[in-house]
Amino acid sequence: MIHKRNWLGTIVAAAAAVLLLGACATTGARDAADDDDDRDRTRRVPHALAALESIAQANPRPWHTARARNFKIAYHAHRELAERVVRRAAALWQTTHARWQGRAAAASDLSCEVTLYNSYRELVVMTGGSPKLGEAHVRHSRLMRGRILTCRINLTADDHHLLDATLPHEITHIVLGQLVGRRVPLWANEGAATRAERAARRHAHRRALVRRALASGRAYALADLFRIHIYPASAWQRRVFYAQSFTVVDLLLRLGGHARFLRLLRAAHDSGWSRALSSVYGLTSLQQLEQALRADLAR
Repeated sequence: MIHKRNWLGTIVAAAAAVLLLGACATTGARDAADDDDDRDRTRRVPHALAALESIAQANPRPWHTARARNFKIAYHAHRELAERVVRRAAALWQTTHARWQGRAAAASDLSCEVTLYNSYRELVVMTGGSPKLGEAHVRHSRLMRGRILTCRINLTADDHHLLDATLPHEITHIVLGQLVGRRVPLWANEGAATRAERAARRHAHRRALVRRALASGRAYALADLFRIHIYPASAWQRRVFYAQSFTVVDLLLRLGGHARFLRLLRAAHDSGWSRALSSVYGLTSLQQLEQALRADLAR
């Protein structure tokens, strides 16, 4: 199946991002230390450049689509990869649900649109200057008990970790959004998604980074980490945020499993973190969790 998207409006909206490409466009091959930073960088780009309107009109590019269960992927090229991605996304959605709730996902009318851009460069331009190797967007309905109304994932064909890290990361965001039924705290969302990546070497790197941050006094106090709702501004702070979020979620999941962690998120929404940690994990305070984290990292 082939269809054409409205490239004209999209390119005009993203036109100024072209000016940023020399500084922010790269390929999917990056050092482990940079992977977390790539995922959360955001730049805002103004609308304009009428010259690109004629380019879009003269060169409309067709989008092909493929489907698997609740997922539909749109792509220009890389048909074989796109079909692998959409099948993998559908399978991950099932297995991730099973891991988090102890049973397979129930029938759902969730419809998730995946876009596979040819390159990181194209993603930067077409998303208006939001350069991330992968990103998932979900929108909940307050009137329908938190049901997800829309779901979208952006990916790039030149991401060397697409199938084993980026896609599991983004699918975890979606499943958590479904199971929690409301906006998931940023540290919990990113920590759980990062843990889903098949990347033992990078996980070890993240633990080492948190050790260094704690030793230098540059780590977040958990009370501060739990309040973050916007990605930190500096590259160092973002790396520490992702690494520390991963280590906290990893510890809590090893202490009590996935179902208990979900109970924590729901309880904290109603009673706050200290009471939720006490009722769900038997921890007396955030400080006790912080002490447990330090002891775990010291092993």
